[in-house]
Amino acid sequence: MSQDSFSLKQRIHNGKKELWDAYRNKWIVVTPEEEVRQLIAFYLNKHLGYPKSWISIEKGIKHGNKVFRFDIVLYDSNSQPLVLVECKAPSIPINQKVFDQIFKYNTLLKVPYLLVSNGIDFYAVDATKEVPEYVSSLPPYKS
Repeated sequence: MSQDSFSLKQRIHNGKKELWDAYRNKWIVVTPEEEVRQLIAFYLNKHLGYPKSWISIEKGIKHGNKVFRFDIVLYDSNSQPLVLVECKAPSIPINQKVFDQIFKYNTLLKVPYLLVSNGIDFYAVDATKEVPEYVSSLPPYKS
C-alpha cells in the first residue's frame, strides 16, 4: 500500500512534516510507523467502508501497573473489539517477535482477528487458532 494511492492531509510545522489524524483530531509528526498507521486507518475507512467511529488509534490498555498502547482497534456494531492491528515501519520485517507482541496485547483485548502490517506485507491471524495466515487485502465492511 503506497501513500500515492491515498490523500492524507499534510503540512510542515516547525520544520517537521505532519499528517492530520482524523481519528485523534490532531496533527501528528510523521514517522515511518505513523505513516503506515494512518494509511491503514484511511484504507479501512475510505476504501473498505468501515465507519470512522469504529476505528480507534493508539489507545492505552491498562493492565496492573503497565499501560500497553495498541496501534489500531476496529470495533464491531456492538462496540466490541473485532480486529487488532499492529503497525510497523516499512523497514521492519514482520517476524515472530511482531506476532508475539500482538498476541500479548490480545491477551487483554481478546479479539477474534489480528492484523500485522509494515505497509508492505499484511498478515492476518485467526486468534482462536493462532495460525498466521497471509492476506493480500482485507474484506470490505458489510452493513
